[in-house]
Amino acid sequence: MTLSLGIDIGTSGVRTAVLDESGNLVSMARAAHLPMDPGAIDATLWWDAVAGCLMAQVTELRAIGRDPAEISGIAVDGTSGSMVLTDADLQPVSRALMYNSKGFDAEAAVIARYAPVPHVTRGANSALARAMRLCSEAIARPAHLLHQADFIAARLMGRGGFSDHSNVLKTGFDPETGAWPDWIDRAIEPSLLPTVYAVGKPVGAVAPKCVKRFGFS
Repeated sequence: MTLSLGIDIGTSGVRTAVLDESGNLVSMARAAHLPMDPGAIDATLWWDAVAGCLMAQVTELRAIGRDPAEISGIAVDGTSGSMVLTDADLQPVSRALMYNSKGFDAEAAVIARYAPVPHVTRGANSALARAMRLCSEAIARPAHLLHQADFIAARLMGRGGFSDHSNVLKTGFDPETGAWPDWIDRAIEPSLLPTVYAVGKPVGAVAPKCVKRFGFS
């Protein structure tokens, strides 16, 4: 019997749950986020909390006689408006901004020139406005704009540049057309934007170093 693992990144910590094929709860684990400066959030601390929670989850599984290698799929859930810029090696090149960050008036003014009325990207606390601010603050050339769940999934896979409809909706992606709006390049470099998958569609395999670290298949 195979197992499925869910990872939920909240504002105060991380929870994981393992389910069997019938949807029955097999095991859960929790880990708190390390203290962060709200104005200079380091996204690597997100990963540290997730990794700590996964190690606790693996320990719980083994204690009840289950093998983490039985896990055949992993899903990651985060706060969709929280994001960070990384380089090609998935190292942050900007601070992270949370979903409730606001006050990006200059960026909102640029978006307002091109986005239709109404549009989810309009306003001084929009996800796209946050992404624009991060681009202006990057300390090195970015390769990926990653929402919180994207960042964790990327660390698990060892490669970035992927997201799903839910995470990118507030950044401007249109799930009905399956595309970013034609004006998006006026606001942000399109090469930073992720390839978008339907929610729940498999994206890739776990990286070998995470297989070794956590005992996944």
